[in-house]
Amino acid sequence: MARIESLTLHGFKSFGEKVRLEFGPGITAVVGPNGSGKSNVVVALRWVTHSARARALRAATATDLIFHGAEGKGSVGLAEVQLELSGGLSLARRLYRDGESEQDLRGRRVRVRDALEALSNTGLGAGSLSVVGQGEVSMVVAADPKTLLEHLEEAAGLGSLASSRTQTLDRLLEAERGLDALNPLHLERIVRVEDLRRESARAEESTKLKTRQTLLERTLVRAKRQTLLEEILSLRGRVAALEVRSSEKVA
Repeated sequence: MARIESLTLHGFKSFGEKVRLEFGPGITAVVGPNGSGKSNVVVALRWVTHSARARALRAATATDLIFHGAEGKGSVGLAEVQLELSGGLSLARRLYRDGESEQDLRGRRVRVRDALEALSNTGLGAGSLSVVGQGEVSMVVAADPKTLLEHLEEAAGLGSLASSRTQTLDRLLEAERGLDALNPLHLERIVRVEDLRRESARAEESTKLKTRQTLLERTLVRAKRQTLLEEILSLRGRVAALEVRSSEKVA
């Protein structure tokens, strides 16, 4: 559990000027007359830790959290709350009149998700019971078992572990869904590969047969050529013999 060291408000609700509140060890009481902004200190703490929506912060819209001016003081363009916790954790949140907002964690601009993750083990995370408003005690007592378990995990500093577990399970389910989607494609690819292998085998066999056919045709051509040459030589011999006989008869 972290301890609140300081809370700085500027342009937030009734705090038109910059105010820094420091919280020492032990119990700190915020006192003052009605309308002095005591409740707005609690509202600022809930707002900077993202633990409540605008309506729960006594604001109809988010921009209602910005100081609108008062007697002798003009309105401002943004609301800013800075929170410093023990252990060097600092968080700042700003809201502009155009509705845009931003948050810094240890002086660096971060997403809301990053801020919530950093607060998950401090006891000030979303859904924590470190800040309990009027009428919320009965809601906690009557909460369902799941909500009570979440409160206990947050109080015990297990919020980040539970969040990491949930995120891991979500990623696992997403991976399983992706795997289920890929299985039909994988089977289709396997069938296609087998078809290609058979086609390749047939093509290879066809190539071998064509090569063998070419060799046989060449062998046949050479054999026919040899036979024809032998016939030609034989005929030439017979012609020569006939010419000799013919010459002898003439003589």
